[in-house]
Amino acid sequence: IGGIDRGLEFLVANLHLSEKFFCCNRSMRKKMELSRSYHKDFLSSVSATLVAFLILAAPWAYKVFIHPRPYWIDLYDPEIVYFFDGLYLLNGELPYNYQHPGIPIQLLSAGISGLMGYGPFDIDKFRVFGYVLAFILNIIVGFFLIRTLFRKLPPTIQVAGLWTYFLNPVALKHITIWSPELFYYPAGSLVLITLWGDNSKKLTYGRASLIGLAIGLCCAIKFAFLCFVVALVFALLLDPRSDWEKRLKVTGMGLFGIFIGFIAGTIVVYPLYFKMFGWLWSIASHKGPYGTGSSGLTELTTILKNLRRAVFWGKGWNLWLMLTTGFLGYRLWRESLKRDNLSQRHTFLAVFAFTALIGSYALVIPKGNWDIQ
Repeated sequence: IGGIDRGLEFLVANLHLSEKFFCCNRSMRKKMELSRSYHKDFLSSVSATLVAFLILAAPWAYKVFIHPRPYWIDLYDPEIVYFFDGLYLLNGELPYNYQHPGIPIQLLSAGISGLMGYGPFDIDKFRVFGYVLAFILNIIVGFFLIRTLFRKLPPTIQVAGLWTYFLNPVALKHITIWSPELFYYPAGSLVLITLWGDNSKKLTYGRASLIGLAIGLCCAIKFAFLCFVVALVFALLLDPRSDWEKRLKVTGMGLFGIFIGFIAGTIVVYPLYFKMFGWLWSIASHKGPYGTGSSGLTELTTILKNLRRAVFWGKGWNLWLMLTTGFLGYRLWRESLKRDNLSQRHTFLAVFAFTALIGSYALVIPKGNWDIQ
């Protein structure tokens, strides 16, 4: 009987060991499968990013290396403006231009000039270095867009998503002009990535501050991103995931983040703040573009005329916006029928998108700046 007991104990012990071994083996297999899935997903994201930007690299390389233009050929020559403003900062002086404000671009100009030189024969090296830097930033944020906004979509749709911005008629033109517009894609994408990263049941103070920080930095690059400020305020105030008291507090944190982001991007020129915001007020309070014309609101006839010109100037772009916003509205309506957390999050994102779109038109069309912005 004692031998049988010991044999049974030995058998039970082996069964326990076998069970632990198989459980551990299943756990290891599951971890290996998850690891393989992650690496496959990661490589797919890298491939989609490279495919998208290799095609965009063709016109970029043609304009930078094969058939480069003289640096004085376009508009008011922003490249010379930002080159010399960067030299002012490099010498510890205030820049001459501050209106847009474009201070982060001037800081980058100062850094590039310090590396590449700042003599009369160094401006081409300065420009090419800047173009390469901006294009690399585009690729990096494109990858993170795929890892966030487009992660669950097929690779072909991911590539198309990265191309969306470049459907704008002036987007390809500005990828080889050293100016704030060169950084619209990475700056705006940073806002989208921070927006999409919120998948919680309720928007937290930290997330609202982070989104605001990204928008504030965008406004430091150019005041054209002010439409994002209005969009964030509307989206936070109408966020269905929180009650009114929480919405007001979260909105306050979002505005605080915007303030910090803007200060961080422009603090080096703080003595110019009064002039900077005075120039912005002159634009808002005058009828013409860039603070010209008489004081007062723009007449309705002028607004309609500018709207007509804007629509015919970018027919393909406006058609794309109509289709995408219409599809977004339809999907939002379908999601609203579910009334779950996912649909509430989509409502928040849709309110931001619609308000930003309307705000961008409201910023430029009354003043007739449609061909630049």
